[in-house]
Amino acid sequence: MLSIAAPSFRTCFLTMLSICLSALGQGHTVGETVGYGGDSRNGLLERQCTAIVRPAVRIQFPGIVHGAADSKENGDVDCSSPVHWDGNTMYMFYSTGHPFRSSGPDLFSLSRPSKRISFDNEADWKMGGRWIESTYKAENGKLYMWYHNEPPLSPDRTAPRIGTMVSGDNGLTWRDLGIVLEAPTGSNNLGSANKYFVGGNGDFAVIADRRNEYLYFFISTYHKDITEQGVSVARMLLRDLDEPKNKVFKWHQNRWAEPGIGGHVTPIFPASVDWHRPDVDAFWGPSIHWNTYLNTWVVLLNRAKDKDWSQEGIYISFNSDLSKPEGWTKPAKILDASELEKSKWYPQVVGTDITKRETDKLAGQIARLFVAGVSKWEITFKWLTTISMNGEPQQTDLFVSGQDGYKAYRIPALVVSNKGTIMAICEARKNSFSDKGDIDLAIKRSFDNGRTWTEMKIVWDDGENTAGNPCPVVDRQTGTIWLPFCQNNERVFITKSVDDGASWSAPQEITESVSKPGWTWYATGPGHGIQLKSGRLLIPCDHKINNATKANPEWYFSHVIYSDDHGKNWSLGGTLAEKTNECQAVEIEDGSVYLNIRSYEDKNQRAYARSSDGGLAWSEVKLEESMVAPKCQASIARFTDKNRHGKNRVLFSSPAGTERENMTIRLSYDECRTWPVSRTLHPGPTAYSELAIAPDMTICCFYERGVKDKYEKITFARFNLEWLTQGKDGLEAKSE
Repeated sequence: MLSIAAPSFRTCFLTMLSICLSALGQGHTVGETVGYGGDSRNGLLERQCTAIVRPAVRIQFPGIVHGAADSKENGDVDCSSPVHWDGNTMYMFYSTGHPFRSSGPDLFSLSRPSKRISFDNEADWKMGGRWIESTYKAENGKLYMWYHNEPPLSPDRTAPRIGTMVSGDNGLTWRDLGIVLEAPTGSNNLGSANKYFVGGNGDFAVIADRRNEYLYFFISTYHKDITEQGVSVARMLLRDLDEPKNKVFKWHQNRWAEPGIGGHVTPIFPASVDWHRPDVDAFWGPSIHWNTYLNTWVVLLNRAKDKDWSQEGIYISFNSDLSKPEGWTKPAKILDASELEKSKWYPQVVGTDITKRETDKLAGQIARLFVAGVSKWEITFKWLTTISMNGEPQQTDLFVSGQDGYKAYRIPALVVSNKGTIMAICEARKNSFSDKGDIDLAIKRSFDNGRTWTEMKIVWDDGENTAGNPCPVVDRQTGTIWLPFCQNNERVFITKSVDDGASWSAPQEITESVSKPGWTWYATGPGHGIQLKSGRLLIPCDHKINNATKANPEWYFSHVIYSDDHGKNWSLGGTLAEKTNECQAVEIEDGSVYLNIRSYEDKNQRAYARSSDGGLAWSEVKLEESMVAPKCQASIARFTDKNRHGKNRVLFSSPAGTERENMTIRLSYDECRTWPVSRTLHPGPTAYSELAIAPDMTICCFYERGVKDKYEKITFARFNLEWLTQGKDGLEAKSE
């Protein structure tokens, strides 16, 4: 069991933490910043995850202003304030016995005053107040919420329980679906010294797992027996949202077997001193989010120290797998009660990146920390230990020719979702190494920054046809992953995923809108597309024209396609000069687009062009004289920009030299004008490659390689900036 005693620090941790604080600027002292004791049950996260809290400009939720319907004043907040998005609008709920709602384009522009919401059973309700603590926006447009309810047991005290409702108008009106979590009969302590509760289940958070299979409930439990006091967990299948009665099961004695109503619990953060004693010492009131930078779940906790619920401090814990309640790290203090305002309760992290639709359930490396609706702090999440600077990159052979029923695997593509899932996609060639024939699209996914991977699944099997040249792109505003590809290098199709690559829509043909008569051979990508700051989705492509003669061969031409309406419609962009072929794009600091191109000038050099209008027209194609490379696909990707990490950095990968060998990673600090840094990733046979950046800022290269032949396998390599620059450059997050 976890102990809630203040963590003991190891000497080595203190050294690492001091370095971290020095690098990031002034934050809390070591005693106030995250650390872990030696009895943690999750050693990996114990060594790697940390959070640093810094002062920031004070902001406050609109909250609830009583008796002043048109007031612009900040109001009250008496529980966590859940957030969801619908299109470009953010919605937030506040409760003080009854919920209110605000909306706006972002966290800093929420409407005031907040609006009172209504329940379908308000008129006849006699069971006490209801507080909205968590919400879930389903793909079908419905909004589900869970409420903390306090039925009156005496004039002053209660035993809370948890219910759920559904809304079709983003939460202005609700239909009650009933109570889903309640303490066992006879578990109240009527002689409790506690100021508010004599028992019950309440003060909670609800979140869906990464696969949208289960909803997990993190609940405060106030049973009369101390062995069932603290923060506990339950879960329910997501498919039971509309009929949740008797579908929730509590975690007890290592099983998800106890019923939500009346079942027993085994706390994951147990009380240290009985809730019903005057000197109670216990965690309660959890909030939880998925952190896309850490690729880890993060919980914040209150810690009560007496019968009046006086706050001792705000604590944090990490776990990479919700299905393993025993995996939470030992809670560690990040704020002391002396630093808090108002009620000093209800801590929650709220992400602020609107392009990723961050909420109280989704946040990145830098977010805002709120307590009782007030934020005076920015919270930065860090990996304390990453890949060794001097160690070799971690390499995993994801697709090996001859395995899993396919003769060969080629043409790598990578994409990283808003939630941090890494998707490795490639061509699975059924019968041969040929570019033609029975070729499917295959995928593996990683939820932990590329350390481990799912089993292979097929995205699309088009029978005997070739499904090839995958070129995925993420719409950061909607979270949808779009995957253009080609059938037999003649027709262009596109599929999409709204669940991080777990499933894909039936492909739709877009050939007519992205091609021209006379184009005889067509390829999307391969590799990845990009989204411009304007929101435009841009896919690099190439084609041939059917006008070949002996004097005028059938040259390749690079071109791009794009969508300005989040993938609903696709159009043909600009075409480049002849002797250009497979290409990849990156947006430059000034808003222009740089296109790096496979050249057929027979000079063993890469080519490039630039566009100042989002890819509609392109400059003259020039050769990158410093980039000696064979005729081969290559990859380019932005690593950092100076606003977030102090420097502009762009990465490039390809074989270096005149043959398909020596996979090399290059680095530019001046927006692709020069490439002063290079390092060999694999010295042997190699060909196509693909770059991406993991949520923890690990550099990822998914590339073809082998010992005797370059197409033996497709390998996923992980390494950091220190390895690439041999210790001459390092990454530092810059506060915004």
